[in-house]
Amino acid sequence: SSFALNSPVSLSFSAQPQDGTSIASVSQSVDGTSYGSSTTQNGLTNSTSTLPSGSHSYAAVATDTYGYSMTNSTTFSVTHMIPSIVFTSPTNGSAFVQYVPVLSGFYATAHDGTAITNTQLYSDATLTASNSFAGQTNTSSTLTVGNHTNTAIAIDSNGTRATNTVTFSVTAYTPPQITLTPTNGSLIAFGSNTTITATAVDQAGQSITAMALCIDGVQIAANAGSPVSYADRKSTRLNSSPL
Repeated sequence: SSFALNSPVSLSFSAQPQDGTSIASVSQSVDGTSYGSSTTQNGLTNSTSTLPSGSHSYAAVATDTYGYSMTNSTTFSVTHMIPSIVFTSPTNGSAFVQYVPVLSGFYATAHDGTAITNTQLYSDATLTASNSFAGQTNTSSTLTVGNHTNTAIAIDSNGTRATNTVTFSVTAYTPPQITLTPTNGSLIAFGSNTTITATAVDQAGQSITAMALCIDGVQIAANAGSPVSYADRKSTRLNSSPL
């Protein structure tokens, strides 16, 4: 039979005397440790919930009034479910763009009446977080291009250790794409009203935080985002190139 860790295990037996004798004493033990004895009963009943996980041997001994003893034994096991580990991020197989912050996190759940006593989070082979909490998080924007593995470790109060991993990739960063109007090679009539606009789109989906518009190397407009524009009410610049 099998019992869950920290659950009650009933220890019970009865002895029957033979040939007109009587039972003089009875005793029982688990793995050599006594769990009761008596000189007035034909059996014993006890219970324990402190046995460690693993295989155990239960033995019952009865001795009659002639001094003959009989031993009977059986084995049983105490099982323990290792902690469960669930990654909250990133998901397995996900991809991120270089320099974009990657949030890594997980939580652990203990079983069979135990508690989580330590958790650890590794980014590849580097320990990034470790304490007694039932979960860890870490954010990094310095991961190199390529494949990466996060490893989560959880240890419960029984000393049982669980490990889980998740893999993801980081792809090379591509600079924002900038679109200019007027477009390259456009002809603008001398003295006409002209608006020059630059629009940027970040390839990683991040926000554009600063833009500048220059003509012939001279900054003429700036903005804390995209787009940036400059209105030349009477264009007098010949053969100029927006930069």
